[in-house]
Amino acid sequence: MHFDNIQIKIRERGFLDLMDLGLQVFRVHLPRFLLAFACGAVPLQILNHFWFRDLVVVDFREGIVAANETSRLIGFILCVGQMIFIESQLAGIIATKYLGLVLFQEEPRIRPVLREVGRAGWRLLWCQGLTRGVVVAGVLASWSRSSNWSFVWLGLLTCLVVLVRALRPFLNEIVLLENNPLLATKSQSLTIGRRSYRLHAPSSGMLLGRWFCSALIGIALAISVAGIFLFVSGVLFQQWFPGPFLIQIGVPLAMWIVAAYLTVVRFLNYLDLRIRDEGWEVELRMRSEAARLEQQMTPRLPIPAGSEVNELNRVS
Repeated sequence: MHFDNIQIKIRERGFLDLMDLGLQVFRVHLPRFLLAFACGAVPLQILNHFWFRDLVVVDFREGIVAANETSRLIGFILCVGQMIFIESQLAGIIATKYLGLVLFQEEPRIRPVLREVGRAGWRLLWCQGLTRGVVVAGVLASWSRSSNWSFVWLGLLTCLVVLVRALRPFLNEIVLLENNPLLATKSQSLTIGRRSYRLHAPSSGMLLGRWFCSALIGIALAISVAGIFLFVSGVLFQQWFPGPFLIQIGVPLAMWIVAAYLTVVRFLNYLDLRIRDEGWEVELRMRSEAARLEQQMTPRLPIPAGSEVNELNRVS
């Protein structure tokens, strides 16, 4: 890695500056970043559609939906929104690794990113699939097809995940970018749990405030993007009433777009936290100088007298 060739200027930033920088990073790296994010989001959204599609089986022909059908549509939006919130960090693991690589490179390819993520597969399955409630949410979503109690338990699980994610948001970055082990070994005693505590605990108040602000902005952005989809549908197809396609596809797509943007913002918040609490920019400068000194002190091997390089130099 080229520690002295950083794509993002390393310095402390305020929350609004990070949101603005997130938009710029999102725009510059849009195609490959969305491809990386879609690798995780598309399979999860297919499962979400399969679990909750019965809630949107209503009559849209008259343009007026009955009161009981309206409650079902609202229930569909809430359930899908909760699932996307719970699944968003799992869906963003490839995108997070891509951002970690693009910080030091121009444009990393997707295949090497996938290989790097695959090496941390078991740690990610445990940290994101089990401890962050994704597997439990999937079980509750599949149970919802036979019992209404699952919606209550899904809401309670979402509240628990909100608390955990607000206080410990940077689990993906710790697993993928710092490569801490899941269990302590003789050579590496700093596990994922200990590293997470050291990183998050000193700044828990700031993290909670930033998470709350980003959640409010994320909800407003999701509503705005869904409104844009409805406006385009009305202009192009004269359908100003939300139809089945907009509700089943457009609303979840708007949520996933906002989740992708907030993945960038979370990554930038992770960098900002390391700069504030750990002096990460100083560490990068020291690593850069160490790499430069290592290159200067590397002994150059003498070229044999009869080598082709010597002959070419003599001719020239």
